[in-house]
Parts: sequence; structure tokens; C-alpha cells
Amino acid sequence: MKVVVGGAGKLGSSFIHELYHEGHKVTVIDTIEATLDKIQNQEDVQTVVGSITSIDIQQEAEVQNSDIFIAATNSDEVNVTAAIIAKKLGAKHTLARMRDIEYSSYTGFVRDSLGISYLMNPEYDVARHLAEMLEYPAVYGLERFLSGNITMMEGVPRQGSHLIGMNLRSFRRHYPSLIITAVDRHNDVFIPGGDFILQGQDRIMVTGLSQDLRDLYGEFANYRTRLEDVLIIGGGRIAHYLLGRIHRSHFKITLVERNESRAMTLAAEFPEVRVIIGDGTDLTVLDELQLEKLDIMFALTGMDEQNVMLSLYADSKGVPRTVCKVNRTNMLPLLSSLGLQTIITPHSLAAVGAMRYIRSRDSAQAFAMDAHYRLMNDRVNVLEYKLLKESNLLGIPIKDLTLHPETLVAFIYRKGKIIFPQGSDTFHKGDRIALVTKSTQHTDLEELIWT
Repeated sequence: MKVVVGGAGKLGSSFIHELYHEGHKVTVIDTIEATLDKIQNQEDVQTVVGSITSIDIQQEAEVQNSDIFIAATNSDEVNVTAAIIAKKLGAKHTLARMRDIEYSSYTGFVRDSLGISYLMNPEYDVARHLAEMLEYPAVYGLERFLSGNITMMEGVPRQGSHLIGMNLRSFRRHYPSLIITAVDRHNDVFIPGGDFILQGQDRIMVTGLSQDLRDLYGEFANYRTRLEDVLIIGGGRIAHYLLGRIHRSHFKITLVERNESRAMTLAAEFPEVRVIIGDGTDLTVLDELQLEKLDIMFALTGMDEQNVMLSLYADSKGVPRTVCKVNRTNMLPLLSSLGLQTIITPHSLAAVGAMRYIRSRDSAQAFAMDAHYRLMNDRVNVLEYKLLKESNLLGIPIKDLTLHPETLVAFIYRKGKIIFPQGSDTFHKGDRIALVTKSTQHTDLEELIWT
């Protein structure tokens, strides 16, 4: 497909990288020539210097002939205006970033009345993800598939758990509807086979039916029936959206925000929340909050470095769960060695949903990639495909197919039935399948499985 990306910041760059490596023809518009030069040094894409709200610039980028137009600048007004222009020029589908809290209640109206195909709100997506995590306090990462029927979750077996010392064949006998799809052992990630034996401190990624995962949940370290004391450092958009979802629940929530005006606004809107005006990165302030009594801390300031240090300090004080927001994905390889529990990258989460929409519009291939998730702090890829047409992979037992090294089939969804495959299972036309792999270079199904 021909795709035009307007805005080459963090979110735009995520789209550029994904779309280019999936084989689409990509054109990028940005006002800063140096930014476009840097992108061209990394990806073979076309670039146009100028404003995405300029009709002349959009025409130069051939928006009128595009399948997808993405407006991903930092300005909601610019994005919405550009998307409207692109639609009028002839773009088949338009996507726009809209993150302002004032507009969040009217996204359906904006989308339907202005003809925008898909609206993106990275901060809202993060807040929704964090609220889900609060339901599973022993889980370090969580993703849902097939309308929530299948869940992937990451956790560490508790001390004394019967999982420790168990090989994965025995695990499947104990939990027939669950499969361990990845293991992080001392910062080395494995896609394990049946002879793999679990050890203490392994961080395991388990895939299975959502209701059955609850049977395993009690085997994780830091297992609690529910959390009580929640600390949020930073009162930006993510914190606002998160409070909107949890402020009337049973949690005892404390929020620290250095900007007095912002803190007062949050205190007025969420009177159930204890709001403190102060510097959440000041260790004196943190010590006064008695971190050792917390159940979970969210580091959501606007500075990656501050969030990392906050998370490490909270971990040193014995806080059972910490969540660290990081905007720069190039920091992730370094951060994975620091032992941070959970890292959230807003633009990556937003791109997942938007890319799912884009892929669903591309039906030219026999295998349509419907979703691409990155788990275990971006070191494991989960790729979901729909098998649209006949191919030489269909009807052959999985054990007779060749899989890319450290790749496995997590599940097959066929006509309403979920299958956690064994070697004798086969693929059928119309199946939806998920692969788990360490490969970062391959997203085409036929590069990961072949005859």
C-alpha cells in the first residue's frame, strides 16, 4: 500500500519503521529537513519538507493517490485539519493523533462527523493498559487477544511454587489450556521447547484462555488478591486518564505533581485522591511517603531518566511493583539490563492499535498480519496473522514445517474455537494464528514458517 506519514516525531517514526519493513511504499512529511534526512539515512522512504496542513505539500506527497494518511504531529488541531484535507484530496483511509483531554470525550463525534477513519491517543492507551495491570498485581506485562478471550501475561514463580523444577511438557499436562511462550532468565530470553526446565526467578510469559490463567496466577511472586496503596509520580495526561478509570475504586491513591496549578486541577476533579504538590524526584519527599508501605508505584513524569531513577529507588525500598514510563525506545536495550519490572512506551502502545487497523485494510496477500506486539521489554515479538488464501503451509502438520529459530505457534483461532497447537495440528484457510519469536528482522509469515 501507499502510505503518507505526516510528522516524524516519536509516534510518526514508529509508523515509518513498521510500515517500511512490512514492504509498504512510505512518504514522510515534516517541517524539519534535518529530521527527514536522518530518517532517509535509516529507511528507504520518500520525504517532503513542509506543513501537513498545506494542500500543495500534501499533493506533492501524492496524498491523493494514497491508501493511508497518518497525521502524527504533536498538535491535535494540525492533525485533524490535515486528516480532513487528506480525505478531501482522495486518501482512502485517514488516521489522526488526538490526545487533548478536552477532546477525549468526543472522539466518536470527531471521527464520524469529520470522516476520520481512526483516532490515536497514546496517553489514553497507556492509562487503559495500566488500569488492566492493577487487576493483576503480580503480572509484569499483559496483552489480550481475540476480544479478551486469550491473554498473554508475564510473571515470576513465587518461592516454593510447584512450577520451579517443572519441564514444559509437564506444565502442559498440568495446564492443558496454557502454554509458556517465552522465558527471561538472568536477562537472556528463550523461546522454550518441551524439555526446558523452569527455575526460580525465571520471568515467564504464559499464553492461554483468560479464565484459565487465573488458576496459574496464584503461583506468581507478589501475588495478592488486590492492591491497596498506589503512588503516582507525575500528573500529566496519563495520570489524568488513569485516575478517571480508578479513582472511585477501593485503591488508596496518592499523586505527586510539582506544578501547583496542575495539582490543584487534579485535586478538584478527583477529590478521593490525595494530591501532593511537590517534586516527586526528591528523595526526601519520597521517604516521607513511606515507600515501603506501597503496593505499586507508577513513574509517569515527562523525563525518562527521572522515571528510571524513581523506579530503581522504589525497588530498592522494597516496593513490590513498579511501572516506568519511557518515551525513547532506543533506551530499552540498556534498561533491560537494569532489572526494571515493567516499562511502558506510549507511542509504541498507540502504534499497535493503529497498525492493526492499517493491516486490516491490506488484503492483497495470502497472509495478512493483523497485529504486532512487543513484550518482555521489547525483546519478544508476538505476530498475529489471518490466513486469507490457499498456500503451501495449509494442511501440513506443524511438526513437519520449518520454523525460524526460537519461534513457536502460540495459538490458532478457527471458527470460534481456540486451539493451543501440538505438533500434529495443521493450519486451515481462514485461521487466525499467533507466533512468538525473538526475531526482529522478519515479520512476513513465510519468513518465519516454511515447508
